[in-house]
Amino acid sequence: MLMAWNKIKNSINRFSGFKLYAFTLFLIMFIAYDSQVWRLGYYYDDWEGVFLYKLGFNNKQIWDYFLIDRPFSSLVHLIFNPILGSSAVSWHLLGLTLNALAILAFVKVMLEIWPDKVNEIGWIGVLVAIYPGITRQFVVRTSIPHFTSMLLFMISLWLMVKAFKSKDHKFILTFASILLGCLQILIIEYFSGLELIRLFLLFVLVSQVEKNKTNQLRRTILDWTPYLFIFGIFILFRLLLLPLLQVEGDTTKHSLKMIEGLSSNFFGTVFLLLNNVVQDSIHAVFYAWTLPIKPNDFEINSKSFLLSWVLGLVAGLAAYFSMIHWEKHTPSGNGKTGFSILTFLLALSALLLGGLPIWLIGRQAIVGMWSSRFLLGPVFGAVSILVLLIGWVVGKDIKKFGILLALLTICGVGFQFRVGNEYARHWEAQQNFFWQLKERIPGLDNKAFLVSPNETTYLTVDYQMAFAVNILYSNNFGTEEMQHWWVNGTENLRSIRENEANARRPVSFSFRTIRFNSDMEKAVPMLYNPDRGCLLVADPIYQNAPGLSESEKKMFLTSHPEMILLEESKPMPVDVFGSEPETNWCTIFQKADLARQFSDWGTVATIWEESNAQNFAPKYGPEYLPFIEAYYRLNNVDKAVEMTLMAFDQTKGMQTLLCENWDRLMLEKKNDAPVGLPLQQLLTTLQCNGPQTKAIFTSMH
Repeated sequence: MLMAWNKIKNSINRFSGFKLYAFTLFLIMFIAYDSQVWRLGYYYDDWEGVFLYKLGFNNKQIWDYFLIDRPFSSLVHLIFNPILGSSAVSWHLLGLTLNALAILAFVKVMLEIWPDKVNEIGWIGVLVAIYPGITRQFVVRTSIPHFTSMLLFMISLWLMVKAFKSKDHKFILTFASILLGCLQILIIEYFSGLELIRLFLLFVLVSQVEKNKTNQLRRTILDWTPYLFIFGIFILFRLLLLPLLQVEGDTTKHSLKMIEGLSSNFFGTVFLLLNNVVQDSIHAVFYAWTLPIKPNDFEINSKSFLLSWVLGLVAGLAAYFSMIHWEKHTPSGNGKTGFSILTFLLALSALLLGGLPIWLIGRQAIVGMWSSRFLLGPVFGAVSILVLLIGWVVGKDIKKFGILLALLTICGVGFQFRVGNEYARHWEAQQNFFWQLKERIPGLDNKAFLVSPNETTYLTVDYQMAFAVNILYSNNFGTEEMQHWWVNGTENLRSIRENEANARRPVSFSFRTIRFNSDMEKAVPMLYNPDRGCLLVADPIYQNAPGLSESEKKMFLTSHPEMILLEESKPMPVDVFGSEPETNWCTIFQKADLARQFSDWGTVATIWEESNAQNFAPKYGPEYLPFIEAYYRLNNVDKAVEMTLMAFDQTKGMQTLLCENWDRLMLEKKNDAPVGLPLQQLLTTLQCNGPQTKAIFTSMH
C-alpha cells in the first residue's frame, strides 16, 4: 500500500510545476465555461460567422465583409471554418483552448522576468482565467478573433523576452515577435494599447542586468525601438491603406472620438476621458469581484445555483493545491508573497494601456450589454493590482494569501457557471423558436421577409436574426444580395408605424456588404411571446386575439401569409439549430396552423386527435382556432362548438375573436351547413352580433 502511494506521489512530482498548473488551469476553465457545452449555441454576432459559412461565401467575400473595420479578422474564419464548420460545441472548445493558451503564455512571460514570483504570477493567471467581469467566453464564435489576438500578443511578448536574453538568435526571435505583434494588432485592436507595455517590461529586464541608470534608459530605448514598427504598421494600415481598400461610401468604424473632441471642447473632453478611466478602473479592479455575490442572484432552492458553488469549490481547491505544490517544488520560489512599487506601477500601466483603445473611441466597459469585452485588455493589469494588494495586506503568510485567492476563484467559477447556465437557457429558447418557425413556415417565397414587433430574445438583434433566417430558408449561395430578411417592424418599417397598410412600398436593408431589397407585399408578420403562447403568424383570423400589444396589433396591417410555401425551401440545418426537440404543444400547433392555411382539414383534425391522446393542449385560447375551423368544415359542428367553449374558458377576452371567426365561417358555408341548436346556443352565450349571426337569428324569427 505504501509503495503504491509513493508511486502516485512520484508521478505527481514528475508532473508538477508548470505542467500541473497548466492542466489545472484548463480544468478550472472547463468547469467554468464548458462543463455544459452541449447546451450552448450561438448568440449575438456569432450568427454572422455561421451565416458566412453556411451561405458559401468565398475568401474574397469574407474579407470584403469585414473590410469596414477589421479585414484581417477574416483570417480566423478562413482558417477555422473549414475545420470546425457550424458545430457550436467545437467553436466553444476552440475558444476555451485559445483563451487558456493565451493566459498560459502570459504566465510564461511573467515567469521569464520574475522567476521567483511563482505564487503571485500563478494566481494572477488563475484569476484572469475566471475573471467575473468578462462573460465574453459564451459568445464564442465572434470572440475567436479576440482570443486569437490575445494569444498572438502573449507569444510575441514571450519571444521579445527570449530575444533580450538570447545571444545567438536575437535577430530571429525579434523578427518573429514583431511579425506576431503586427498580426495580432491587425486582427483586432483590443491589445494595441498594451503594445506599449513592452517598454516597461524591457526596462525591468535591463535593470536586472544593468545597474547604471543612464545605461538602463539607453539600452531600454534601443531594445524597444524595433517594436515601434508594430505601431507604425497599425497606424499606416488604419489611416492610409484601409480607406484606400474600402468601397466608396464606406467609413471606418470606431473613430477616435476623444481625440477629435479635444479640438472642439478640450477641457470637457479631458474630464470625460478621465471620468471614464476612473469608473472603468474601479470596476475592473474591485467591483467585478462583487458580481458573484449579488444578493438578488442567490436562489438556494435552485439546483443549478447550488451546483455552481460546488463546482466553484472543486475548482478553488484544485487551484489552491496546485499552487502550493508548484511553489513547494520550485527552486526559485521564496515561500512568501512580495510587493514592490515597481511591480505595482507596471500593473497599473497594464490596466491603463489595456483600456486605452476603448477609452479613446469614447466607449466604456461599464456601459452596454456586451461591453465586458472591453476588459479583455485591462484585465491583466486589473487582476495583477488586486493580487499585489492582497499580497501586501497578508505579508509573508503564503497560506492566507492562497486561501483568499482560492475564495475568489470559487466565486469566479461559480459565477461563470451560472452565466453559462443562463446562456444555455437562452439557446434552448432560440432553438424552440426556430423549430416552431420552421414547422409553421417550411418555405418562403423569393424576397419574402419576416416581421416581428420585437426581438425574440434580448441576445439577438434584427440583422443577426436576418442571418439566422437566411440560414433557415435561403438557397442563394455566395451572393451578397439576400433572399430573405428579418425586420423589427414598428422600429424599422415606417409604413407600419404610420398605419399605412399594404402599399407596395419598397423595403431595403443592408449590413456591411449584405443587402436586401423587396417590398411590403412580401411581408410575413409574426407574434412571439412564449409567456403567452406559441409563435403565431399574423394571419387575419387572429387579428383580435386577446392580450396583444399595440405594436403586435399593427402587424396585421401588412400581413401576407400567402408568401408561406408548403414545400420546404431547404431542410432544417440541424448542424446549426440542433436536433428536433421533443414533441410539445407548440410544434403540434404550428403543424396544425400550417395545414389550416392550406385547407387540409383532415390533417388538422388528425393532429388534434393525436395531440389529445398524448395529453397536449393549448395554453392560449386563440390556438384552438385551427381545430374549431377544421371540425366545422368537416361538418362536426358539435365538436367545433365544444372546442369554442374550451377556448373561451382558456383565455379571458376571447369573445370578439371567436365571434368574428364564427361569423366568417358561417358566411363561407352558409349554404352547406345548417345552424343547429348547439351552435345557436353558443352564439347566444358569446353574445355574438356579427352580420352573419344577425342574419341567422333574423331568419329564425
